[in-house]
Amino acid sequence: QSGVASYQQKKFDDARLAFGRAVELQPKNVNALTNLALAQFQLGNKGMAVALLRKASDIDPHFSTTQSALKFILPQLEVREIPHEIQTWESIRSSVLVPFSLSGFLAMMALSLFATGWLVLKFLGRRRRALRAESALPQFPVIAVFAALVFIAMTILAAMKVVDHQIPRGTIIADKASVYSAPDEKSVALFDLYSCLEVILNESKDSWIQVTYPGGLTGWIPKASVMPTSGRKLW
Repeated sequence: QSGVASYQQKKFDDARLAFGRAVELQPKNVNALTNLALAQFQLGNKGMAVALLRKASDIDPHFSTTQSALKFILPQLEVREIPHEIQTWESIRSSVLVPFSLSGFLAMMALSLFATGWLVLKFLGRRRRALRAESALPQFPVIAVFAALVFIAMTILAAMKVVDHQIPRGTIIADKASVYSAPDEKSVALFDLYSCLEVILNESKDSWIQVTYPGGLTGWIPKASVMPTSGRKLW
């Protein structure tokens, strides 16, 4: 409430502090994370704002305020991506896995499994009665097959969601982060990553983290340049 009041009065730094405290008390509070992100955005910290929104979206991809904020901020970025190979996994992830929660896939699995079982039992019952009465057999249950295919598809997507959730990802919060060949600033600089770009986190070493830009190269950046947003924690 203090953060909201400060935000409405355009005291964005006070709002940031209040929402930050709320997130410390409740790290998985999607509303607090989203409000903190909006305060950071108003202060010009787009990288931190997008990172917090992605973290909130990972917790609850159906929270409309978070999704609206992402749709508002992302088109404003100066650098939306860098040259990379478009991978099938990343395409499926962005279009199917990210927008939906694991609980949603599990719910669809349960519904389609129930529908398949009920339709198959109904068909077998009608077939048994037809055989006893020596009448025409019922038509093949096409809807049951469709429900079974839906169940298989939801099972695969749920498994993919679980696998994806194990992959640690982060968002670049620095304006620009040079990626080095080794965890040392004296090593060769390979390429640059920019604010709000999402990366895969590979391994941690002291104050450095090895990252991969999806479909691109791998290298080391300072931990302070990136904020973990989803998947298992590396530090």
